[in-house]
Amino acid sequence: MKLSAQALYFHLGINADDDGFTGNPRSIMKCIGATARDLKILVDGGFLIPFEDGVYLITDWHINNYIRPDRHKPTIYPDYLNLVFCEESGRYVKCPSVGIPAVDPDKSSTDKNSSEEKSIEGVPPGQQTTKRFCAPSVSDVRAYCLENGYSIDPERFIDYYDANGWRVGRNPMKDWKAAVRTWVRNEKPSAAERPIPDFSGWADEITNGGVMQ
Repeated sequence: MKLSAQALYFHLGINADDDGFTGNPRSIMKCIGATARDLKILVDGGFLIPFEDGVYLITDWHINNYIRPDRHKPTIYPDYLNLVFCEESGRYVKCPSVGIPAVDPDKSSTDKNSSEEKSIEGVPPGQQTTKRFCAPSVSDVRAYCLENGYSIDPERFIDYYDANGWRVGRNPMKDWKAAVRTWVRNEKPSAAERPIPDFSGWADEITNGGVMQ
């Protein structure tokens, strides 16, 4: 990959929001001297997912970045976030049932209304149905964690999403199991998970009249 394309990818990552979106690639390109060809290289290589209006999503954002759930600032592009999902590896991919229009890096569309008329898999607008989300119980989350070898606290997970109304950013949650996987990737070991020193030997020494050094 050209060095100019690598530099553009680096600066897009620095300027992206907490969900990996960047809406100002042109200004970044101008500042570092990158070209539309560099942007096209990143799109063709699968490093960026393009959207209308010149918005781009960094494909491996969650692989390369960690943001604590309580410090996460939702993206201002929730509609575009609904068009992708995050794999267990942390990589963004396009939703299989929703088409994302091809975007020419040399020009951005200004027609926002056209997307509202698109159908999903041949279903006319207004007749599309979505699966209703049902919040899990603590036992549901615990069973899923045991099944997959996850070590998160199910009650803490439930409490967090109960408090925010079961939303991911500003969007209603669609898949709580995906949220668990994201939680596992983002959660760092807490103080409660660190090993507790064994002081049992000290008590024996005191009982037997020993002196601790």
